[in-house]
Amino acid sequence: MINCLIIDDEPFARELLAGYVAQLPQLHLVASCAHVFEALEVLQQQRVDLLFSDINMPQVNGLEFVRSLHAPPYVIFVTASPHHALEGYELDALDYVVKPVSLPRFMK
Repeated sequence: MINCLIIDDEPFARELLAGYVAQLPQLHLVASCAHVFEALEVLQQQRVDLLFSDINMPQVNGLEFVRSLHAPPYVIFVTASPHHALEGYELDALDYVVKPVSLPRFMK
């Protein structure tokens, strides 16, 4: 079982990803967070293997957040802009997905 965490300030995006995660029996959604401070609490309390993170969020963006983690989980950036892909991959992201995310693209 792969424990997943979603961080996105957009409720619709969180709901969409949570629905996709629920369709894969090997994935377990630990939490879905609206901001990085909430996500940090989850990461301190539970094992998270895979993080789905938006980039453009208020206060701290997803790239800064992942960079700040001492031992980050595997990361898939899910964002509206393709402009940060190189920086995302430099942080060893597994993938960089541009919104809106379709189910076939998520399954890749």
